[in-house]
Amino acid sequence: MNNRIDRIRKRLGLAEDVPLGAFGSFGEGTEIVDAPDGGMTLKLVITKDAVDLDGDIVLPDGADWTYWEKAGLPVYLEHNYGVNETVGVGRKGSLKLVKIGAMAGWTMSVGIRKTEEGQAVATYVRDVGPIGASIGFRVVESRQPNAEEAKRVGPSGIRPTRVVSKWLGLETSLTVMPCNPTAGGKAEKMLNELDRLVTKGAIT
Repeated sequence: MNNRIDRIRKRLGLAEDVPLGAFGSFGEGTEIVDAPDGGMTLKLVITKDAVDLDGDIVLPDGADWTYWEKAGLPVYLEHNYGVNETVGVGRKGSLKLVKIGAMAGWTMSVGIRKTEEGQAVATYVRDVGPIGASIGFRVVESRQPNAEEAKRVGPSGIRPTRVVSKWLGLETSLTVMPCNPTAGGKAEKMLNELDRLVTKGAIT
């Protein structure tokens, strides 16, 4: 988690005392739409109001996406911000606040670029399955959890210590490693499959 935060901080030139966060959603609700020309669109759940690894609950209705929208909705790989790491672009108008079971969250459609990195993502999704999404954000307002929120339990029994009620969405990344450690079995399988794809030359 800290490496991701450090990358976001460095990219934006923010001071160490500026509160930032990252929240991952691992493959939930992912849909794949293949185009006749070989292109791919991923429909992703990019965040929801669950307890994350830092003990935060990030409220979806507190989002401000204007910064990311003005940047053109680039989607990165593993929170790396080089030009070659831009593996996709969010479809304008597809970013939506929705109900996800008993929770709320944001969904969007991402067009995968026909670059080497983008095609590596496409190959991974076709051969292995859903890929994770992770948002980077700047905290605008936060508070203590209320009585109901304090009852929630996150991965590995983590209890909420803060509710991020207003936040500025900075970016979204695709990742093969889930932020939720309870998905460890999936993580091991995914990394083994990724290694297999590289070994057989499907991903270079």
